[in-house]
Amino acid sequence: MEINNFGFTNFSFDRNIINERIKSKITLTDFLGLMIALGFAFIFLWNMSHYNIGAVDIIHSYLPAGSGDYTEFRYHYWIVPIFRILAKLPFLLGYGIWMVLNIIGVFIATRIFGGNPILSLASYQLLYVLYYGQITGLLAFGLALAWWAMSNKRWYLAGTGFLIAATKPQVGLILGLMLLLLADVSWKERAKILIFPTAISFLTLIIWPNWPLTVLLTLIDNPLNTNGNISLWQWIGPWSLLLFLPAIFLPLKAKEKIFLNFSAFMLSFPYFQHTGLLILFCFPVGLLPILGYLGILRPVIGWDALKLMFVIPLTLYLILVIKLLLNRKKL
Repeated sequence: MEINNFGFTNFSFDRNIINERIKSKITLTDFLGLMIALGFAFIFLWNMSHYNIGAVDIIHSYLPAGSGDYTEFRYHYWIVPIFRILAKLPFLLGYGIWMVLNIIGVFIATRIFGGNPILSLASYQLLYVLYYGQITGLLAFGLALAWWAMSNKRWYLAGTGFLIAATKPQVGLILGLMLLLLADVSWKERAKILIFPTAISFLTLIIWPNWPLTVLLTLIDNPLNTNGNISLWQWIGPWSLLLFLPAIFLPLKAKEKIFLNFSAFMLSFPYFQHTGLLILFCFPVGLLPILGYLGILRPVIGWDALKLMFVIPLTLYLILVIKLLLNRKKL
């Protein structure tokens, strides 16, 4: 069963196809997407320098962690040394570097996964990530690095990619595990991939022995902000887990399983922020990134504008299931 006419066929595990995409020249859409993202990054820097607005995550979570304050830090501690470097720089320079890293991460991920560069780089989700100084662009890069490395049989680089993605466990770790399980690699190769991230995780436990407990206590003392949560769990509870049934019972190819599981996860996990959709937008998912601009309704209807974005993974999910059922009926 193949899913056609929606762009999914651009997604590949063929190393020749992926390597050709990486080496290809920058196109007009690449350039426009990069200019839009970098232009907004400049605007956000200017706003911060003149009005001191934005960059909430990097100010209150990332840079404090780089200085030893983990009060609002909820991430894998391997990344702390990077924040230590940024914390030593002038703030605007560090913020600018952080935004550029996210932009580059999304650009590379879009090339590897076969998405539309102007739709991912100009998406509301990337602009939101840049404005608030978040990390999702790097998570997308980590998953893409792992996908490229697995296709090229570079197991330690694949492990590095998964480690980067797992920085934010509730997003990157779970999506990374889905890619790892559904990629065309053997269990022996999966074991090789996990060597490096496992070793680094143990190393962080030596340096910061109680960091998992610290993260847990941080989550208890400073609960996650659910204003942008798009999961159906918040409305229908565990019933949302039923969305995984088609992925379990329908005979699917790996490509279909990845898209179906991704969309089901985004809809059923108790907490999934709309910015996580940025990872999905690096894949060839048609015009769905445009729906991300529902966020511009926020001044009108408040934070519900962000919650409305559940329609994005739901639309993808319904397209997948309907097409799969129709294809099965024809057989």
